[in-house]
Formats: sequence, structure tokens, C-alpha cells
Amino acid sequence: MKSVNKAETVLTSKDEHEKMTEALKIVEANEMIESIQVGLEDVKLGKVQPIEKLWSELDN
Repeated sequence: MKSVNKAETVLTSKDEHEKMTEALKIVEANEMIESIQVGLEDVKLGKVQPIEKLWSELDN
């Protein structure tokens, strides 16, 4: 059986779209904050390398 691509459309109100957009921004901001916190914890634990080491490894 051959698969057929079907386009789907969803209509939402402007207010609902704005609420979803704001919610997505909050989720993205929280993910960024968590990533920064993990990075800071890595620095505290010494799980980092100088950037020069990365550049030298990329040159090889």
C-alpha cells in the first residue's frame, strides 16, 4: 500500500497562539538556565579543559 502525505491544518485564536508562544519561551528559558547550571557545576568540579586544547585537537 502506498503512503500518501496529507496536509493538516489547525486553527487557533490569536490569544491561544500567544499563550502557546509564551509557554514555549518559558520552556526554552528554563532549558537554557539548566544547561548553564550544569556547565557551572562542571567548572566547579574541574570537568573542563582549556579552549587551546580543543583548538589543537581540531588542527590535528
